[in-house]
Order: sequence, then structure tokens, then C-alpha cells
Amino acid sequence: MIRYRSLKSSNKLGASALALIAAIASNTSAHADDTHWQWHGVLTQGITYTSDNNFYGDSDDDASLKFTEVSLNASARLLPNLRASGQVLYRQAGAQGESGDVDYAILDYQYLANSTAVAGIRVGRYKMPIGLYNETRDVAFTRPSIFAPQSTYPDTYRDLELSSDGLLLYTDIFTDGGQWTIEIDGGRPRIDKDGIKTSLNFLPGEVDNIGSRNVFGGRIMYQSSDGRWVAALSRAEANIRFEHRMMPGVTTDVDTDLVYWLASLQCNINQWTITAEYGHMDATLDSDYFVGGLHPLQYYVQVNRRFGNQWSIYSRYDNLYWDRHDRSGDRYARLTNRDTFSNFAHDYGLGVRYDIGDNAMVSTEYHYIDGAAWLSAVDNINTPVRYWSMVSMAFSYRF
Repeated sequence: MIRYRSLKSSNKLGASALALIAAIASNTSAHADDTHWQWHGVLTQGITYTSDNNFYGDSDDDASLKFTEVSLNASARLLPNLRASGQVLYRQAGAQGESGDVDYAILDYQYLANSTAVAGIRVGRYKMPIGLYNETRDVAFTRPSIFAPQSTYPDTYRDLELSSDGLLLYTDIFTDGGQWTIEIDGGRPRIDKDGIKTSLNFLPGEVDNIGSRNVFGGRIMYQSSDGRWVAALSRAEANIRFEHRMMPGVTTDVDTDLVYWLASLQCNINQWTITAEYGHMDATLDSDYFVGGLHPLQYYVQVNRRFGNQWSIYSRYDNLYWDRHDRSGDRYARLTNRDTFSNFAHDYGLGVRYDIGDNAMVSTEYHYIDGAAWLSAVDNINTPVRYWSMVSMAFSYRF
């Protein structure tokens, strides 16, 4: 938690990736019979209604359409063991605004490929290997629910954990019992001043400038040969330094360190899929004016049942504590001048999905939430309500 000390006075990668994708897309039109390229896209539009609080726009007792995602990705095999790929993404997410950006842009070189193992290196803007859904969190087709579990993949932390500029080493090992994947990455996270303010919204004042920032991590994953079991262990460590203006004329340098562990397990039995993820983080903040820390705890359990090739239902219990050592939120409230329930969120969700052929789907879901831990402070400028409900619908199309 934060405790205040006494006051003292006192990109070029994006352009290159866009050019690469444009060139590949252009090549797509000119050489439609060339099997060395491929391109895809996804469009998702959601509508959200909440009994209280706001989620993705002014949804409190109203219907908000401010949830839109449009992505276009392309890839080309430049050499037998070298592939280039990238994706541009337009996203609208309530009061957090709308933006277009390069989601990822990498060169993937495989220096080993045989019947027992594959190994390679990805250089550029890569998706961070965290858990089961982080790399595909903006693709609704990859999960049974409209939104990824907000305890483990909160939108308030999206910019910090989505992708980085750097490199990733990977190895796939194939055995009779299944496939093992080992990934190690290091880079510079894509987070700006607004992203830091959203992630650390309990800090009063404004973020002025960002200094150094880096992230290191990795994941080990096992997938059984029969497809029944998937297990993973992810770790990420980040350091971010920024200037923080608490009030006019009072600015300090803040040094933030984060260490995050996430354990994932999934079981597939016939038409049933059971998924659970458990994570915890230790975060410390240090400056001339304050020192403190947070110790989040995140977990969810999700059950999905498919009916034929089109219908499926899911149920999920999703739980988040910003400080696992203060589950009641009493100390959190004293130190941040917020309500106790801003420290936690207990989400009970139920949803239905209908696949319209292979390329389109429509989903609807209901959530009952106790707490306000994963609400965006940008969308909710007024005092939040502890007990609230949410109904969402979304249509998604891919090509």
C-alpha cells in the first residue's frame, strides 16, 4: 500500500510495421495465387448495459456502443525459415478513447525445425506470452465469453501486458505424451502516460513524462497429445520510471517494480471445457514523496459447454483483490481515500454464444458483480456503487 512521506520542494517501429503490412496486403491483391502470404481480419462490435457504474462508456442505466475492435493482420514467408507478420488494430473502449495502432510486427526466424523440436527467435513488436488468452485477448472467437476474465486480464492493465518491443526466444518440443513450449522474452512495454495513470489510478495527481521501462518474462506450456489437458506457468517482471506531479510545483520521479506469476490449467472432455487461472503480483513504488506497494490476487474458474457446432454456454466465477493482504479493503480505503470495495471485485457471469457458420458469431452474457476493483477510473469519475449488474451483447465477424 502507499504511505506518503513528508513533502519536499523541489516511433519509428510503428511506421515500419504499417508499411510492411501495407506491402503484404498490396501483394495479396496482385498475386492471389501465391501461397507464401496470408491475411485475415476481425471486426467486433459490442453493446453494454449496466444497472450502476460504467463499463465501456456511459452504460449506467443506458446502452453503450463504445466497444469496437477492428484488426487486420498479414504474414509472408520471406525464406523457408523466415516469416514476417504484423497486425494493425483500431479499438474504441469507452472513455479510454479510440485509437489505431500497430498491435504486433515481427520477424520470426526458425533456426531449428525437425520432427521432434522447433526453435526460433521473434524480433520486433511481439505479443507477451502470459496465460491462455493474453496473445488473443482482442479476438472474441478464441474464448467463450465476450470479455476476457477481468481479474486476470483487466483492461486497466491492458497496455502494460499486451505487447512489447524487443525479442522472444521459443522452443516447441514434441513427445509421445504431448507438446512442450518454452518462451523467454525481453523488451520495452507499450505504455504511455494515460496507460500508467489508468493502471495506477489510486495515485493522486498526473503523470508528466515516462523514463525507462522494460519487461522480462516467459512461459512454459504443456498440451497433451489427446488435446485434453493444457497447463502453463507464466512470469513477467517489469520496471517503469516516470515523473509524477502530485500538485502544481511538486514533481517527483517514481520507480515502479512489478513481479507477476500466473498458473493456468484447462481440461477438455467431450463437449465440456473447464478452465482456471490463478495469479498474484507484487508491486512496489518508490519516490521522494511516497513509498508503498500493492499485492494483487487474481483467479477465476470457468465452465463451458458446447451443443453441436453452433451453440455454447459458459459460467464463470471471477475474483480480484488489488491487495491480497487486505481483502476487506479497510487499509486500502484509508490510504487511497476510496471505498473499501474498490479493493475487490467478485464477478458471477453466465453467457450464451451462437456461431453463424465459420466466420461470424453473436454472444450475450449477464454479470452480477460485488465490488469495483476492475472499473476504469476514466469511465467512472463519480463514486462507484458496490453491487451492480451488467448485460452485454456482441457481434463478431472474421475473414
